[in-house]
Amino acid sequence: MKLLYRYLLLLGIILLNACGVKDAVKTNVPPPQPKPEWVSARPINSSYYIGIATCSKSTQPADYQAIAKKLALNDLATEISVKVEGQTFFNTMDVNKAFSESFSSNITTSSSELLEDYEVAGIWEDKEMYAIYYKLNKFDYQIKKAQKKENTLRAALDYLIKGREAKKLGNIPSAIDLFYHGLFALKPYWTEVNQMKDESGKDIFIDNELFSEIRAVLADLRFETPLKNIVLSSSNSFKTQVPVMVTYKGEGVRGINVKYSYQRDNYMKPKTVMSDNDGIVLADIDNISLKTKNNALELSLVIDALVPQDLDSDLATALITGINTDQRKIPIEILAPSFFVTSNEFKLDGTKTSTLAESVRNTLISKGMRIGTSENSADFVIYININPRAGEDIQGFKVAYIDGKITVNDTKTSVAIFEQSINGVKGVQLSHENAVLEAYKKEKEYIETILINEIIKILL
Repeated sequence: MKLLYRYLLLLGIILLNACGVKDAVKTNVPPPQPKPEWVSARPINSSYYIGIATCSKSTQPADYQAIAKKLALNDLATEISVKVEGQTFFNTMDVNKAFSESFSSNITTSSSELLEDYEVAGIWEDKEMYAIYYKLNKFDYQIKKAQKKENTLRAALDYLIKGREAKKLGNIPSAIDLFYHGLFALKPYWTEVNQMKDESGKDIFIDNELFSEIRAVLADLRFETPLKNIVLSSSNSFKTQVPVMVTYKGEGVRGINVKYSYQRDNYMKPKTVMSDNDGIVLADIDNISLKTKNNALELSLVIDALVPQDLDSDLATALITGINTDQRKIPIEILAPSFFVTSNEFKLDGTKTSTLAESVRNTLISKGMRIGTSENSADFVIYININPRAGEDIQGFKVAYIDGKITVNDTKTSVAIFEQSINGVKGVQLSHENAVLEAYKKEKEYIETILINEIIKILL
């Protein structure tokens, strides 16, 4: 019985192996597809637009199909595109280089993304290449395109009408936004003639009209300020706020970004502020540079900020590059503070000297400050009170000291704005008299290098 079971098992294994071999023998490998004629020679078809592309599998192994499809759609869009001529927006506008380059780089891609209703006419591939063939019915395409364009023209006209209404109300940011959206709604047709009647029945080229509105509004924005020049002096602590109004046709405009700058002692990054509901911006002036000649508050409009953020920013910004918008320079005049210097500086013998007073005056003048002729005519009074004293003898040398105070008073308030005590400034010489002069010399160097700078820093 066991022998019979082993025999049957062996026979079953032999039969199974035989069937497997038989099946393997019957498996047929299909022959490679012959290359279609359209891969090598572009078809000519009067009823269809055609787009054909190939992609190498070896150079693009991961996404050769996607690349070929994109290239085929671009090829289809290129065949559909028409020659730019006549009263088209692209042909008649004053094209600047930035716009021309931006437009040319994306118009084909944009056109291909708008294509629809095309069909796959063929796909072929071998080990090395993948090819795809699209076609689009010309009659159906033109019918749908004409209807779509008509709807787009009407939408663009609606943007134009609403933009003009916003402009009349003085809502310039909204007007610019509406004009821009109307113009970009027409972007697929910028290379075509887009003529229609406006709300008054006048024949217009709608894209040109929208663009002209944008340029005209930007060009008519103006700066208005009551100040012919900005004066900084001790009376305003050498800082102020300058009000500037942004206007359109004489009326204040809200929501306009303004950039301003001037020369400071340290580097100043231009500041940007937005006009308020009355069209006013306030420019803060402080830490002004005393070294710069012909300093001025420089104002300019940040028109890029008016470009709608949901549009192609590079293309939209390029459209307005080069437009001459209003700029303004308001001279800044620095009325340096005036000082009257009075002193009581004594030597050991009781006679007076003016060593420190002269040093103070000369240093102030070198820093661009003014010297007054009397206390009443000056902005500030500097009081110098110094008394000398003899000191010890050191191995044949004589030591002397000076003590006192330097005070700066504001003449308007009679309040001291600066006080500096002078305690035991030491001088060493062969005589006490000369030692006092040496002490004065040390204090003089301190005044010229440090003290005057500290006083000016407090004031300015």
